[in-house]
Amino acid sequence: KLQYIHLPALKQYEGEFNLDWSVSTDSVVLSKIAEKTHIHNSLIIKPEKCFSLESSHSIQILILDIATEIPMGCFTERKQLQFVSCQQVQIIRAKAFQQCNSLRKVKSKSLQIIKCRGFSGCLKLSQIDLDNVVELQSDAFFNCNCLVQLKMNKLKSIPQSCFEFCPSLRQIIADKLENVDQRAFGFQCSNVNIVCKNDLTPFGWKKCKEEKLQEA
Repeated sequence: KLQYIHLPALKQYEGEFNLDWSVSTDSVVLSKIAEKTHIHNSLIIKPEKCFSLESSHSIQILILDIATEIPMGCFTERKQLQFVSCQQVQIIRAKAFQQCNSLRKVKSKSLQIIKCRGFSGCLKLSQIDLDNVVELQSDAFFNCNCLVQLKMNKLKSIPQSCFEFCPSLRQIIADKLENVDQRAFGFQCSNVNIVCKNDLTPFGWKKCKEEKLQEA
């Protein structure tokens, strides 16, 4: 049973389709891996092959070293996935990690854009690197129950339903934030402390100081 996979060079592939490859049917982007893929302690040689996303439903740890983008729906409903490291990824496409119920931590220092429902339904997600994020789309973190505090140093806008049904969310630190949709947090908006340098009173948010919260 596949529990760990390390893809050292997962990249977008635009070459000819090869019927001998095992390719996911739920992703419009083919993903090409390097010649060597480490699974547990064994070494599997797959030169110029594609990783089968259909075989990835049992993975618990996903490490992508060179990937710069996670395709739409790429890891939807990987219910055993707990940890993702994708340090070069800049874009999380729509529904890329939707309904990954066990996902707890995402490490990605280069992440800039999270499309619609990128992490929606990740009930246990509590830690994610958002320091360089410049764009969040609607429902990006819809129904993420365990988010408590987020730091987004470059984000300027929070769209509607972005953090709806995130009952544990208490604080967002975003110095450059300029706009917050009135429906961004749903019914629990009064529970969220927004810390930024700009005046958000036109959007119904008072000036707040950073609170010390216990880390998850």
